[in-house]
Amino acid sequence: EQRDFLDKAIDEEPGDLDVIIALHKLKDDDPNRKQRIANLIKSMVDDCREKMEEFPDDPVYYNELAWLVANTEGDVDEAIRLSHKSVELVRAEAISDEDFKRLGQYLDTLAHCYFAKRDYAAAVKYQTEAAKLDPHTRAIGRQLEVFRAALASAGAPAAAAQQ
Repeated sequence: EQRDFLDKAIDEEPGDLDVIIALHKLKDDDPNRKQRIANLIKSMVDDCREKMEEFPDDPVYYNELAWLVANTEGDVDEAIRLSHKSVELVRAEAISDEDFKRLGQYLDTLAHCYFAKRDYAAAVKYQTEAAKLDPHTRAIGRQLEVFRAALASAGAPAAAAQQ
């Protein structure tokens, strides 16, 4: 049933990153469906690359590509570089409370990138900063707990992530 809803959603809006990510996370043995999802991911990555070339000072496309790769598949090291770039661009223009909240959301993406790389200390570090900048977004706080648990399971002290 969930798959049917997601299929309808992606038919309506083929560029919805969160729907693509949800489809990717569903377990599916159908090679045609797997290929369709892989094609959607590639198409969105290509689209983000084109937008980055067209609008090199707009952090949105760097962040979107990083978010997609961190939550699906692709070059995680590139996603980390692009996510850092998006954070730098937002930091450079941040002046209002709303800007700092957006910075928190971009740091959330960066933390997810490091989590995908299994660098749990960096994930906790950036997610902690995101939670400070955007304390009212519960998803950021919940994910911080997930990252801390992964860090603890890996045997690294949480204090190492705070440095």
